[in-house]
Amino acid sequence: MELYFENWSEEFFKELKKTKSLRVISPFVQAPTIRKIEERFKLNHLELITRLNERDFALGVSSLKGLRFAVERGAKVYGIQKLHSKVYLFDKRVAIVTSANLTGGGLIDNIECGVRLTEVPLIDELASYFDKLVGGQLPVTTEQCEQIQKSIASKKIILPKSEFFADHGAEPHREKSKTAYYIKFFGKGDSKEVHSYPVRKYVNDSGCHYACTFSKRPRQVNTGDIVFISCMVGNPDDYAIFGRTEAIQHDERRDNATPEEIKQRPWKKDWPVYLRVKNGEFIEGAMENCPMLWNDVLREFDSRIFYRTKARSDAGEKGVDPKKSVRQKAYIRLSDEAGRWIDRKFQAALRENGAVDQEYLNSLPK
Repeated sequence: MELYFENWSEEFFKELKKTKSLRVISPFVQAPTIRKIEERFKLNHLELITRLNERDFALGVSSLKGLRFAVERGAKVYGIQKLHSKVYLFDKRVAIVTSANLTGGGLIDNIECGVRLTEVPLIDELASYFDKLVGGQLPVTTEQCEQIQKSIASKKIILPKSEFFADHGAEPHREKSKTAYYIKFFGKGDSKEVHSYPVRKYVNDSGCHYACTFSKRPRQVNTGDIVFISCMVGNPDDYAIFGRTEAIQHDERRDNATPEEIKQRPWKKDWPVYLRVKNGEFIEGAMENCPMLWNDVLREFDSRIFYRTKARSDAGEKGVDPKKSVRQKAYIRLSDEAGRWIDRKFQAALRENGAVDQEYLNSLPK
């Protein structure tokens, strides 16, 4: 048995990867979440019990568009009145009973609580519960989705503006970390590395085991902040996150490349400013063995990937494009959620591929 409290999307998609048949009970469903599932899983192997309440769709707490998308791709969707249960069944291997809906809030943002079960009798009982809820009804059709949409459109519904109403509850208690997460970008657009480029060689070439280099002083980063090290790769274009380090706050009296260091690595003439780092860990193998900024992290967090793009998105700004935020940037602060997610992803890659050994790192110049 295992408990999930918040941001359990990684566990959800990890289980989904091993699943042939997914059965979900969720009152509310959102289209972006359904589309993320469809990227990794054939929706004709999904059975979903949800609500078909026009008010839910009109207020946007659930997505009729998302349900129709699932139905069009072969999912079996059933509507139940007064539904409040949330259950996820991954074949007959794993069941998760939770407070979380099949939405971005449920999987990532909200304060939730759930339990992961692997006991066969309990999973069988939950499967029977699913079957009893369905009863003898037929799955929802695209025609029914159209009828519901027309019914909503025919009603002159005046929706309340959300800014008129305040939430008078207290802020949920979260452990506030003083640690900020950053990602440092190495490489240039006209000289991207191949995905098979060895991490060891890149660490040696860049010197990132003891310092990250900049053209301007990185005053934003504090001692103890986590700095992920990434390399620009091509075909397909991405940033391979191959290192994890702890920052030592920049000291402009000390943290500058010496003439000897510039002589050893001439490119430091343009990047002579240091942010020293310690306790570096680097993934053994090639860049292709590492988490990818766009393919992995952006796909998971979209506009919530960076500290500032998340703030803009939370403020209601539409069409926030995170990729524009990294143009001409040597580093950028990640959102706390994305930083913690990358940390888990990075540790998983270390377990799978191993770490560049400390003896090798100690042999490199400092």
